[in-house]
Amino acid sequence: MKHEKKLVFIVIILILLVLIIQSINFKVNKIKDNSDDIPQKNESVVYPPAISNNTIEKTDMEDISYGSFEENKLDIYYPKNANFPLPATIYVHGGGFTTGDKDQINTIYNKQKNEFLDSNIIVISINYRLLNEATLNEILDEDIVGAVQFIKYNSEEYGIDKENIGIWGSSAGGGSALYLGVHEDFQNLNSANEIKRESTKVKVIGHINSQATYDLSQWESILDVNDSPKLNGILEILSQKNEGGIDMLTDLDVNDPPIYIENLRANIDLNEHPEAITKNIVNHHPKHGIYLYEHVSNMGIKSKLVTQSNEGDADIVEFFLKYLK
Repeated sequence: MKHEKKLVFIVIILILLVLIIQSINFKVNKIKDNSDDIPQKNESVVYPPAISNNTIEKTDMEDISYGSFEENKLDIYYPKNANFPLPATIYVHGGGFTTGDKDQINTIYNKQKNEFLDSNIIVISINYRLLNEATLNEILDEDIVGAVQFIKYNSEEYGIDKENIGIWGSSAGGGSALYLGVHEDFQNLNSANEIKRESTKVKVIGHINSQATYDLSQWESILDVNDSPKLNGILEILSQKNEGGIDMLTDLDVNDPPIYIENLRANIDLNEHPEAITKNIVNHHPKHGIYLYEHVSNMGIKSKLVTQSNEGDADIVEFFLKYLK
C-alpha cells in the first residue's frame, strides 16, 4: 500500500512537469509567430537624419562682464538656426583709446557683422577701459587679453569653437587686434586663475585704418616725414600713458596668423602738405598699413592689403572665411 501511494505521487509529479513544459513551448512559439508583425526597417527607404541636439536657436547676449572693471563688457551675436559650436570673430572698437563703444559693430560695421552671421560666424564686440582710466599697456595686456581668454574659457557655454577665433578692429581696435594676434601667447598654465590658463592665439587678424606699431619713435620713419616739430608735438601727446615696449613689428613671427590690412584714406605726402599733419591723419595714415604689409610680406606671413588703389577688393569677411573653418 505504501509503495502504491508513492508510485501515484511520482506519476502526478511527472504529469505536472509535462504540462509545464507544454505551456512554455506554446508561449515561445506564439512569440515566434508574432515576430512578423513587428515593423522592420526598410533598407530601400531613405530615412531623415536624426536632429542634432546642437542645432538650436541661440539668443543674442549683451553686456556680459569679462573682467572686474565697469567697461569690461562684451556682446555676442548669433547666426540663426545654426549647428554649434561655431567659429567666432571678436571686434575691438576704435576711438583712439579715448572714446568709442562696442556698438560700432551695429553702426559703422553693421554690414560686416551681418555678412559674418550669414556665414555662420558668431560675432562678438567688446568694450575696454580708455586712457582716462588705464595706461595703454593695461588696456592691451589686461582688457584685450582678458576678453579673449574669458571668451575661450566660456566657449562651450557660448557655443564657440575656441580653436577658430579671429580678431579685428578699426583704428585703436585694429592696433589692439594686431598686438594680441602677433604677441607671444599670454597663456599661463601655472596660474591659479583658470581663465588665464587659456591660450590667446587666434586664427586670423583684421587691421583697419590702424597703426603699424605703438612704438612712437618709429612713426617718423613709417610716415616718411622729415623733421617736423608739428609731428613731434603730436607724438608727445600720444606718448602719454604709453609706458612703452609695445611694438607689434618686433613681435611679428613667421608663424603668426594671416593679416587683413585695410586703409582707404588718401595717401597724403606729409612733407608736401605739412598742414595735413593732424592727430587724426597721423593716427590713420595709410602708410601705417603699407609699412605693415611690406613688413609681414617680407617675413612670409599671409596677408592682404587694401588701399584706395584697389578699393574694390575690400572684403574682410571673405578673407576671414578662408581661415575660420
